Amino acid sequence: MIREVNWDESLFLSNRLRQRVAIGKAPSYFEELLGTEFYNGIDDLDYYKGRMFMLRDGTMVALVRYRGNPEDSTTVFLPHDRPHIADAVHQILERFSLSEADIVWRDDSTSA
Repeated sequence: MIREVNWDESLFLSNRLRQRVAIGKAPSYFEELLGTEFYNGIDDLDYYKGRMFMLRDGTMVALVRYRGNPEDSTTVFLPHDRPHIADAVHQILERFSLSEADIVWRDDSTSA
């Protein structure tokens, strides 16, 4: 089961997480399902909204939307050293009642 955890700004800003897929849903979609708001932050790039989760295996994942990104999308950040992302993506899709059709972008440099 994927579970919500407190936003870890130091982890997010450490560059240990990277963009792996984008989901065609605004942060408000996730906020409504969770009943909580995303964290508002700023980094070297721009303002962002984000929420962190822990997967079954303890992997940390962040759902993030930067101010300059399309309003109807949320990017999934996973550890850069995780070469195979299919199980992690499946857990996220399942938790939020989404399907593969909701993925609007995928990092082609990673294995599924």
